Amino acid sequence: WQAHQIKSKIPIKTILWSILLLIIISLPIVGWASSVYAIIFFFFINYVRGVKEPILADYINSATPSEMRATVLSVKSFFIRGMFMFFGPFIGWMTDTYSYVTAMIAISIIIGIAGSVLLFRLKYSGAVNA
Repeated sequence: WQAHQIKSKIPIKTILWSILLLIIISLPIVGWASSVYAIIFFFFINYVRGVKEPILADYINSATPSEMRATVLSVKSFFIRGMFMFFGPFIGWMTDTYSYVTAMIAISIIIGIAGSVLLFRLKYSGAVNA
């Protein structure tokens, strides 16, 4: 419901950049905050994720030809799960070797760089006016 309202009021490029920015800001805060405040930011991260999914699914559905739609959605899902498979152990290793704060900062930097590269590629491919 809120995703639909957000999508109707805000351009997709602003939504995508905002999601990226909110995630890369929230992750280090989760690492630094005490457990009570960290819960608030975990909630915030999941809220952003919950808004992002219907918006991106709707965008993919409208931008993808029907004969390719299932493939694109499956590849998207596979990519997200693959990233979790890679970054989950990485965060664990960083936490064990350094600290939880360092792990959250590292993952935030990686997401920031990767997300920026992807959004710029979308912009220059013409897929999104990001």
